[in-house]
Amino acid sequence: VMQYNDVSHHILLHGGLNSENQAQDDCWYIDVNASSAMQSTSFTMEFEWKPCLPTANASLTPSARYGHGSVFFDATATLYVWGGFQSGPGVVYVLDDMWLFRDDTTNQRWEQVLATSTRPAGR
Repeated sequence: VMQYNDVSHHILLHGGLNSENQAQDDCWYIDVNASSAMQSTSFTMEFEWKPCLPTANASLTPSARYGHGSVFFDATATLYVWGGFQSGPGVVYVLDDMWLFRDDTTNQRWEQVLATSTRPAGR
């Protein structure tokens, strides 16, 4: 999934499938306001991809997934990720968990969102 943070001007990328059809769990971003973001003479933009580097609970991250839903909430600079799919040997798992990523420029971090009621079935 990709989402835009209007506060930090980051374009965030999380998960998905790689060229070998394997689910990914990594998080990357582009700072569209960075001095390295330049327009070349061919009317294309050049950006530098940077890995998201959680500063708290760095080992607490969502599992590798693809086909997940997401939304970015500007007021709290938070990316919400829900569900999706995870592949195992000969099987595909449907996920029903929810995570949030705080895209604070000084304190990036993942947090799992736990349901206090019955949650929707994975999809």
